Amino acid sequence: MNEEFLHFIWRYKLFNLPLSDKETRLEVEVLSTGIPNPDAGPDFTDVRIRTANTIWAGNAEIHRRASDWNRHGHQTDPQYNNVILHLVEIKDTEVKNSLGQEVPTMELTWNKALTNRYLALLNNHDKIGCRDFLNAVDPIVFTHWMNRMIVERLEQRTEAVFHLLNETAGDWQEVYYRRLLMSLGMNINAQPFEMLSRSLPYSVLRKHTGNLLQTEALLLGQAGFLEERLFPEEYFLTLRNEYAFLKAKYSLKPVDRSLWKFMRMRPGSFPTLRLAQFAKLMQNRMTEFDVLRQAVSPDDFVSWFHTTASEFWDTHYHFDRLSEPFKKSLGKIAATLLVINAVVPVLFAWGKRNGNQDLMQKAISFLEAMPPEENQITRAWEKAGITVSNAADAQSLIQLYRQYCEKKFCLRCAIGNKLMMQSVIC
Repeated sequence: MNEEFLHFIWRYKLFNLPLSDKETRLEVEVLSTGIPNPDAGPDFTDVRIRTANTIWAGNAEIHRRASDWNRHGHQTDPQYNNVILHLVEIKDTEVKNSLGQEVPTMELTWNKALTNRYLALLNNHDKIGCRDFLNAVDPIVFTHWMNRMIVERLEQRTEAVFHLLNETAGDWQEVYYRRLLMSLGMNINAQPFEMLSRSLPYSVLRKHTGNLLQTEALLLGQAGFLEERLFPEEYFLTLRNEYAFLKAKYSLKPVDRSLWKFMRMRPGSFPTLRLAQFAKLMQNRMTEFDVLRQAVSPDDFVSWFHTTASEFWDTHYHFDRLSEPFKKSLGKIAATLLVINAVVPVLFAWGKRNGNQDLMQKAISFLEAMPPEENQITRAWEKAGITVSNAADAQSLIQLYRQYCEKKFCLRCAIGNKLMMQSVIC
């Protein structure tokens, strides 16, 4: 078994008793398994054991094989001189610390039901490794873990917002603008949308919000779409001329056109159309950070973001791609995703930076009030029998899958922990 499994066995006292060494006949009573150490040094600190009539306090180190002690160089590392217990699956040698003192080494043994359950979780090729056991998990455990997952996901996204805040010298408006554009690209075009936001500061765009054509020219030009071959449409030529002037005025360098992806995408999600829709949002001032701060409910944002592109796009998805005439709106699903991926993280981060718990809770309540997004991950959870009622559920389950299920970190998950414990009880 891997060391993480051995850590789990030790931490929760799931090993067989007595803990003893057949060769030296040393028997150890474990008073405390200590505290896991996530940093450099021994695996567990503040361990307490009793041998004969003596109580020892110190650290514990865990390996699969005792010889790993030397292979990892612990025999010359003073950090390991306070190790009072070396725990292994296989004792293939005796070990010493850098002072030349022998370190007591004990083999851990455990109920094989734990091994079987762990291997069943690891070797399940379904997206959700514990799918076959989920119905045995107490709903209270699941609910508690979901509550933690939503906070963990928002904290993770908050770190990304704070990183942008440092980059922009504390400019919340610029941060919000970048998050909106990146979210507009969804997963497929998130990177070029982010690069576009960095190459075209909000302060430049804002100067032209009174002129939709110039706003479109800046966005489409910076994306590289106006440096393609010439199209005969008057709209394209006008945009091109406007951008040439503005590019020189602000010393702009466009994003490489080749970064944008159109293949296997629905035409309604083409980046050309998305940028035209974003230009309209700029004109309507729906990208202002002050609007974010004043909003009462997520429905406000969804209705604001549910905007149409300018008239040219009624018959186009691209400059050379005609469509049946109809108004190209940023759909409700796309608008909802903008709230989930841009509005909520920035609102939560702003609340955290200002020590405002009400704002942080408001961000979570936005998620609880919105419908869940539908993707491969949420569909996998629903297939496993988990109800996804709202966007908060969806975000929690996405976090759980990406940070635990996908990485096979079952032993770091409260649900996985519960299932492991149940294997012994059963």
